[in-house]
Amino acid sequence: MGIAAGYIALGVLLPVAGIGLSYEAVGEYRDRHRFPLKGALVAVEGHKMHLFCTGDGNPAVILGAPFTGVSASWAPVQAAVSPFARVYSYDRAGYGWSEPGPLPRTSGQIVLELHTLLARADVRPPYVLVGATG
Repeated sequence: MGIAAGYIALGVLLPVAGIGLSYEAVGEYRDRHRFPLKGALVAVEGHKMHLFCTGDGNPAVILGAPFTGVSASWAPVQAAVSPFARVYSYDRAGYGWSEPGPLPRTSGQIVLELHTLLARADVRPPYVLVGATG
């Protein structure tokens, strides 16, 4: 009886998992077409991070999204600041258009990735780093 129940559970769980994976793949495909990439993907520490730049001038204004946010949340601010400054928004590793980064996701790792992202994209200091909460 125990083995039969295990097979029944497996017979139910596998199709449900397959449906879930298919649903996720379709949603991701649809989102990529509805929200095309603006900016560039930059190689950082073994993964790619998204960086979007607008405007011109100095210093470079770096917009950091909330912990679970994405760079697109800064669109109104980026548009407003771009006429008089060079503005960069980016997605932290694992969010938005950026690929997942290495674990553990410590503050030190996040700072290292931002520093490397800016260096590889040839964004030179001075920086004005703008953060958000929420």
